[in-house]
Amino acid sequence: MDGRTQSIIKGKMSKGILFYAFNNELTDYEKIARWNAKRVKKYLGLPSTIITNKDAEPLSGGMRKMHPGTDEDKVTWYNAARYNAYKDSPYDETIILDVDYIVNSDQLLQLFELNKDFAVHQSVYDVTARNDFYYHQTFGKVKFPHAWATVCYFRKSVEAQTIFNFVKMIKQNYSFYANLYKFPRAPFRNDFAFSIALMAWQGHVITDRFRIPWPMFMSTTNVDVAVKDNVIDLKYEKRNKVMRMKIQDQDLHVLNKHTLGALVGT
Repeated sequence: MDGRTQSIIKGKMSKGILFYAFNNELTDYEKIARWNAKRVKKYLGLPSTIITNKDAEPLSGGMRKMHPGTDEDKVTWYNAARYNAYKDSPYDETIILDVDYIVNSDQLLQLFELNKDFAVHQSVYDVTARNDFYYHQTFGKVKFPHAWATVCYFRKSVEAQTIFNFVKMIKQNYSFYANLYKFPRAPFRNDFAFSIALMAWQGHVITDRFRIPWPMFMSTTNVDVAVKDNVIDLKYEKRNKVMRMKIQDQDLHVLNKHTLGALVGT
């Protein structure tokens, strides 16, 4: 009898959040993860596990432009081994979060009610209403449907383990898949690897089988972010005008790592 079966019998499925936080030349991802883990405890009432350089060998996914500015902002991106999450997670049910996903509500608790072995976002929403993510609905010249690995829910099961193994295989043969679906071979993208694995696993038919049933709210690299309690303050430009926005009780995926790092450091 495995651990998950025992938990089911006892009626106590362990649940928690898994962060990967590998620091690079510019960003202290570990500090951001610790900051977000406190918000996870506050808004979700869940424990967090943070995988850092101390716990695992960081796998480089290549050089990526992570911040607004010049090419000098290109840094090494190490989070290319997310396929290890199945064995890294100590929980029966896990939500993997990018550290730059600000937990600001209890919305993620709904993932445990989906009755799915695996789920990711397959649609996103630009909170500034500038439609900056319109062209991210697909990727590559063949316009492959884009799933987002920013938030991944899974429960310990044969199906979930198979999906993670599939993603690992895609990572090991990334050049082949890049050539097949006509997207850049570098840098490695978790989003692309999970998109390909999930599409293949569901028979190359577009379905809602692995879909999180709400869009992920996002802000782009040119949006400055400040957070106070459950209010996120955004500053950005629209039609050459400086705009301000406040969102409350709503999670947000922040692509501007620089502003988030500055926020956490204060």
